[in-house]
Amino acid sequence: MPRRTSSLGVVSLILGVVAFLLCWIPLVGMLSIPLSALGLLLAAVGFLVALVRRGSGIGYPIGGGIVSGLALAIGIAQVGAVGSALTGVATAIDESHRQQTRTNQEVVAEGAVGSAFSAPDEIVTTVAVGEDVQLGQVLFKPLGAWKGPISLKSSGLYGNTTRQYSEPVLMLAVHVTNTSEGQVFAAAPRWSDPWEICKVTDTHGNRDLASAVCQFQEWPASGQIGQRPTPLKPQQSAVLVFIMDELANPEADRFTWSIDCLTDNQYSKQTVSVVTPANQVQFRRGGGARPKNGRAPAASRNDKPAEPEWASAKSAVRQGDVELRITRVLVGKVPLRAGFEDRETTSQDELLAIHVELTNRSQSKKLEYRSWLGRDVSFTRDYATLKDNFGNSYKRISFGFGTDVIGHTESESIYPGKQLADVLIFEMPVDTAEHLDLELPAKNFGGEGMLRLRIPADMVRHR
Repeated sequence: MPRRTSSLGVVSLILGVVAFLLCWIPLVGMLSIPLSALGLLLAAVGFLVALVRRGSGIGYPIGGGIVSGLALAIGIAQVGAVGSALTGVATAIDESHRQQTRTNQEVVAEGAVGSAFSAPDEIVTTVAVGEDVQLGQVLFKPLGAWKGPISLKSSGLYGNTTRQYSEPVLMLAVHVTNTSEGQVFAAAPRWSDPWEICKVTDTHGNRDLASAVCQFQEWPASGQIGQRPTPLKPQQSAVLVFIMDELANPEADRFTWSIDCLTDNQYSKQTVSVVTPANQVQFRRGGGARPKNGRAPAASRNDKPAEPEWASAKSAVRQGDVELRITRVLVGKVPLRAGFEDRETTSQDELLAIHVELTNRSQSKKLEYRSWLGRDVSFTRDYATLKDNFGNSYKRISFGFGTDVIGHTESESIYPGKQLADVLIFEMPVDTAEHLDLELPAKNFGGEGMLRLRIPADMVRHR
């Protein structure tokens, strides 16, 4: 009697061979998974049928099963590898976008008066919550703002005592690390009064002084008692908590913390500014009832992205060797130069003109600047944006070929110690706007991240 051939085994072998050929091709290899799975199923059925026939035609199901199983394993492995690669690419793109859009600037406080460690022209470094910044020998990272009760050790006339804040107080937690190779020092000196180290200014300009500073090994520190700040050894970390037990206006929408941080064992000091919106204040366990303003506790610092940090346009900001200042903000008809004869004229409509001045503070490097009005074709963001406190966005205005704004600089080199002026034209803002937020990509002068300046309404002048 002739031996029978297993038709299911033959189909399984064909599917397995096709799947095996496809599984090596990136992306296309995903098609091999259903083909090889079907081939494996048919091989199993064909194998059982062959057993019923006392082994007649059992070779094809076995061969089809082996090839289909191998193709299925390779296809699944390839999908996993492609998925990991795509995840890595997406993470890299997201990180690149975060670096390009993060606030990266220092506020230049002119004529700032501080403690004995202050420099005549103090530079304030603005740091976002969750962002690392290197300050001398200290790695400084704000963890966020909290509200709730807290206990800490304090010094009194009769030795150390435990001070308890049973009522909820506003706190800022900062993770600090001594990154030096051999220095030992405290980022917050224990001999200084808290109000000399930390100050808070709210949205309305009210200024409050810190009542206490304590140190924890980790944060949030459930049930632990804060200790007095102690010197950190090389590579040692701690969490400093700055406490405000009284606020002039607890209902304010935003609090700006100004912290004087020691950055080495030579008592070098740098001032850091951290902005904490009220709707992102977290509540410590046992923090009591909700605040009077009725805001619900934030479940997690990552529930809502931190808002960008805005510097006042009344002060200059600095990134690296570049210092930027808004010199004038004017409303009215814009002076233009038109035609081949450079005939001076004005715009038909009243517009907003923001005059900026860039200074190259380097002693040896030349900078290349390109205007924030943006190019017609660009694969990355190279233009300024302007919004008001109501969320209205205002378009950039250009006047076409042959017409230039008087004072506008399209592109130019800035030599060491030299200045460059430019003017940015936007639509007229609404009359009721309280402030305008100007966002400028630092890539236009070779920097990284964003410069963000808030223009108050009292800076706007009519021509």
